Amino acid sequence: MEENKYSWFPENGNCTDLFDSIEEAIKDAQHKYDEGYEEFEDKDESSPIISIGSVRHFDVQKSVNIIVDNIEDYIGEQLHDFSSGCDFESECYVSRKDKETFAKEAVQALLPIVEKYVFVNPQWVCTPTDKYDLKNKEWLKL
Repeated sequence: MEENKYSWFPENGNCTDLFDSIEEAIKDAQHKYDEGYEEFEDKDESSPIISIGSVRHFDVQKSVNIIVDNIEDYIGEQLHDFSSGCDFESECYVSRKDKETFAKEAVQALLPIVEKYVFVNPQWVCTPTDKYDLKNKEWLKL
């Protein structure tokens, strides 16, 4: 399980870094605000208010598990399209006795390939829980 991480983002901006604590995130944001980094380069037009919160990570393994769990449906749809117009019922299933073994082996085979070749963006998102004013260095009530 992933440890709790935190991030911040300016109004109309994105979170780009991960931090171990809210305090570290604020310190980073404050530094970037004070130094006029890209997010705050035009102090007249950019707001000093940031959103801050915990980070949720995208679970690739969970997605692969869902794909494997639904593979009979996916292949069944293709088989139905393939056999359309024929005078028999199409079938696609994994036997009940093999279902658990199939799922385990399929995930073990597919997950490393997905992790190696499939680009996933964003890998994480920040769920804002608080707002902080960098100009006045104070928390804001939501």
